[in-house]
Amino acid sequence: ETKQLVDNWEKPHLAGLASCCTWSSETGYRVFSEREKEGLRITLESASMLVSFNGNSFDIPFLDGFLGGFQPLQHIDLMKPCVDALGYKANLEGLARATLGAGKTGHGSGAPQLYQEKQFAKLHSYNLLDVKITKDLFFFALDYGYFLHHCKLKGLQRIPVNISLDYQLKDRKKRVFAHSQQLKNKPATKRQINFIKSLYKEQDNIDWYPPIGFTSLQASQIIAHKKR
Repeated sequence: ETKQLVDNWEKPHLAGLASCCTWSSETGYRVFSEREKEGLRITLESASMLVSFNGNSFDIPFLDGFLGGFQPLQHIDLMKPCVDALGYKANLEGLARATLGAGKTGHGSGAPQLYQEKQFAKLHSYNLLDVKITKDLFFFALDYGYFLHHCKLKGLQRIPVNISLDYQLKDRKKRVFAHSQQLKNKPATKRQINFIKSLYKEQDNIDWYPPIGFTSLQASQIIAHKKR
């Protein structure tokens, strides 16, 4: 979610980051603020796959600008099959209501106001629910291969979600293995080491130093554990 409404869609990051929520099978839900940029970067760069809704148009360009360069290892934008089937962009609320029987509690355009009013609990709750709905839609598509969408003229429609699962899962396994091998042998970056030092200092008041041969994979595991 952004601090203000986006008025420059070529550089959406200029609207500022109010809140960013992620979910992974390893760490569950996590919320990041603007000051936790490095933690967000490490989380995203260590992910084998990123799932979004309208990410090609917003999330990826925003993160690329905000982080000073970012491209996911693998990205699935759930908006794409909707555009392919309907000819226009569906909204997350409508898909969630029709497919899952549950929707959102607000609209993204209200996030800047929540941020300005310092209603951070409401802001984070809205952001978390957005991510939960996206996750649930993704797993629904994995299981059943479609979304449901209610059209005023045509009624309830079925949207095929042809993600080519066999290819995607095989490709994902290859990418995960390659990525893990790369991390296993790659030395931890200075950014990772400094971030871990700050976590130990803030949480345990300990001066932490990396052992000899400390790798990027080990750093990612420590960060994930410390951020729980």
